Amino acid sequence: MAPVGKHLYIRSQIQLSQEDSIGSAAGTIAVSTPIPDVGIIKEISINIITAYDGAATILIRDDTGFSYVPNPAINPALPGIYTVSFKGNVDSMITNGSGQLEAVIGGAPTVGDATVFATYINP
Repeated sequence: MAPVGKHLYIRSQIQLSQEDSIGSAAGTIAVSTPIPDVGIIKEISINIITAYDGAATILIRDDTGFSYVPNPAINPALPGIYTVSFKGNVDSMITNGSGQLEAVIGGAPTVGDATVFATYINP
């Protein structure tokens, strides 16, 4: 007799992480290899290793301009780790563009150093 009932299929998901240094130069810096289309970003952390001067701001976005970590969430003048978790929020999915994360450093910093750590799922 054949089994009766529902079958559960589990699709494996690979959770990946990337860490990249962004330095102190003002401008837009690519901070990861492209995340695959519809890759789901779970968490982004910015580790301010050396405080930034020059009224620096830091924004983490994708190449379409969607902001994952806005300026007010990060204080570049204060070393520490700043983390934003998305917990699978649909808005955290990269569905457009190349999937390239970018750090946009504003102001006029002459010193400062940070790393960006992105954790995502490749569905």
